[in-house]
Amino acid sequence: ARRRARRSAARRTEATGNGGEHEPPPPPGGVVSFVLCAPEGPLNVGAAARVIQNFSLPSSLRVVRPSASVLRDDDDGASAPRLHEDAYKFAVHAKWMLDDCCARGESVLEAVAEASLVVATTARPRENLPLLTLGAACEKMRDEIARGGKCAILFGNERTGLTNEELELAEFGVSIPTSATVGTSAMARRNKYSGGAGVDGSQTATSLNLGMAVGVVAYELFSQVHAVREDDETKSIGGFNQPHRLTVGERAALIDDVVAARRAVDVFADVNAEEDVIFAEKERRAITAVLSSGPIATRDATPIFMLARRARALARLADPNALVADAARAYARANGGAVPSTKSLNAYIRETLGISLTKRELERAAALVRDDLPP
Repeated sequence: ARRRARRSAARRTEATGNGGEHEPPPPPGGVVSFVLCAPEGPLNVGAAARVIQNFSLPSSLRVVRPSASVLRDDDDGASAPRLHEDAYKFAVHAKWMLDDCCARGESVLEAVAEASLVVATTARPRENLPLLTLGAACEKMRDEIARGGKCAILFGNERTGLTNEELELAEFGVSIPTSATVGTSAMARRNKYSGGAGVDGSQTATSLNLGMAVGVVAYELFSQVHAVREDDETKSIGGFNQPHRLTVGERAALIDDVVAARRAVDVFADVNAEEDVIFAEKERRAITAVLSSGPIATRDATPIFMLARRARALARLADPNALVADAARAYARANGGAVPSTKSLNAYIRETLGISLTKRELERAAALVRDDLPP
């Protein structure tokens, strides 16, 4: 009788494709979102869903830009992509988590927009990304949850990891140590392959399978949160009146406003010039790095929003190009009509207008004076 019941249940599961009515209902909205960026393996996605459910906080799963191999062969391009049946097989009782984990065309920024803390996983140090141990990272996420915030954890593509654009969304990174990264352990000395090639080409344990990595992070965070709840609830700061922190979406809006304000006060800019485009992108990365270096309370961000928006409005009224051109011509007249050096011109403009120009802007101001000279 039991065997007949199991066979009947299996047939119903196969008919629904995702476990149907036998799946447990999803928990309430998650405080931790595990975001898989461009995954290639449906088995990894299913395994991640299973382990996330096992260590529910509650948590949610987002799959962004999945490769074709993660989707069903008969995917029809509908608004909600259908994941490959292998993902459902490996999800076991977490099949429900796969049903709505992926939205066609969703970006990573959209997937983490409501989070107030974003963490990036990486197998190696990355430029401009502070790297914490797994324990320290989970402590910060635990405290953020206690404040009433939401966390998002980014996991990169199995082969290439996270892109630079994805890393920019994170406040810090976390790396799961393996025997290859902690010195000459007995396992490392055996030199057996267990996940990736070392920087010198040797076969050492340098990275984990995507599903395994999700499991390790989920377990550590689960342990940290429940250790506080069970052992010493006084460690939780949830009872204090903590200020609301900017979510990732709000932080992105702040970055956009500050960058727009910076571009509004450019002098003699040429949006079609390659050097101007490169310079603007470099400054955007710098602004992003500063505003992503730590938590920002909403009340502290308000004056920065105001400053950026007023700077844009005043730039339209003041016309920075005309102000600098007039100052450069005045300096040339005061010096007998000679073309000024960039150094002396910068000193004069700083004294008269209270601003400093970039080398490129100074060169263009000097060229303007040169063009005014009679032939």
